Amino acid sequence: MIKIRFTRQISEANAEQPGRTWTELSNDVHTTNRLSASTTLLGIVTLASDEQDEPEGPATPAKLSDQDQSFLQKSAETITSEIKLGQLAVDKASSPDVKQFGQQAVNDFGKAQQNLDKIAGGLKWTAPNHMTQDAVGQYDDLWKRQGKDFDSRYIGDQISNYQNYVPLFEKEAD
Repeated sequence: MIKIRFTRQISEANAEQPGRTWTELSNDVHTTNRLSASTTLLGIVTLASDEQDEPEGPATPAKLSDQDQSFLQKSAETITSEIKLGQLAVDKASSPDVKQFGQQAVNDFGKAQQNLDKIAGGLKWTAPNHMTQDAVGQYDDLWKRQGKDFDSRYIGDQISNYQNYVPLFEKEAD
């Protein structure tokens, strides 16, 4: 379903801007989807932060439900993963567009990290500072790649990652 939606978005973008290459259209659509995912994450983290501004008493991790603790854990790991993968793209990508994409991920998820740190502090909860297991594997694989091979794999991994992240954050938003 996501692949069909992504292909449909590219087709719609092509109708609006004929003559652009598939790569250009794909990058634009993917950037829009990534920004949507990171905006959703930032909104959720900010909303949670707003809800924690006036606690009734000293907050403790025990006040968090198992679902909330799990969500915060996954969010922290996801944020750390995207920052580290984005920085790797900034350092290793051959395409200026991929470098810029990586830098935008570092910036967007850096803001999310700041918000999550604020929440964690208010809850007296220590956010983990490690990547997801999947991201560690991606990082190790990307580290070995160079040039266009790196660029292609990084973008492919990002598409896959966002397809997995968005449902997690949409579920929490509901």
